[in-house]
Amino acid sequence: MNFDQREVEAGAAMARRALGKPEPGTTPKTQAERMAEWSKAREAERQAAATAAPARSAPAYTKRDLHTPGSAYQLGSERYAADGTLWRRTG
Repeated sequence: MNFDQREVEAGAAMARRALGKPEPGTTPKTQAERMAEWSKAREAERQAAATAAPARSAPAYTKRDLHTPGSAYQLGSERYAADGTLWRRTG
C-alpha cells in the first residue's frame, strides 16, 4: 500500500485539528489570547442557554412510577452481595 504526499498531509492536518494544535508556520497563541477566546465562547453558551425555550414540560409521574433505590429493601431484609456475602439491612 502506497501513500502519496497529499494523503500524509491530509492526515497530519486532521490530527492537528483533532488535538487542537496550531497550523505550521503560525505563531502560537498566548495564554491571555486563549483565555479571552475561551471566555467569549462561554459567554455565548451562557446567552444561548438563557434564551433557549424549555424543550417541554416534564411528564407527570405517579408515585408508582417513581422508583427510589433501596425502597424495596425493608429493614431486616437480607440480600446477597455480588461477592456472595449475606447482608441484613439495619438502618
